[in-house]
Amino acid sequence: LIEPHEPGHLLLIGRSSSGEASCLCPSEFAPDDRIASELTPIPRLDARQGAFLVSGPSGREHVFAVVSRERIQLTQAADPAAMLTEDLEHLAAKLHALPHDEWIAYSTYFDIVSDYPKS
Repeated sequence: LIEPHEPGHLLLIGRSSSGEASCLCPSEFAPDDRIASELTPIPRLDARQGAFLVSGPSGREHVFAVVSRERIQLTQAADPAAMLTEDLEHLAAKLHALPHDEWIAYSTYFDIVSDYPKS
């Protein structure tokens, strides 16, 4: 769930416990990046994928969100969900160039502690 203070365009990035980054919005979880200033579930209710698959080694997963007045377009890897180091550098440069009142960033994390026992 995300609840921004203002409506805008959402860019949601996940970094797995193995260090791989992926774009979660826009993506099949939330194809429309527009977001209202209200509590919004991600994945969106009308998404093609209804849940995130959390997999990989135990460790910390990070989620980083940017809500901006204007859409921030990233270059895309061959796999639209995968993000390249260049994408993250491009994002940092774009945010640095924008006035501070035109975007806001949120971040959180969660820990993957172990696999479920198989029965």
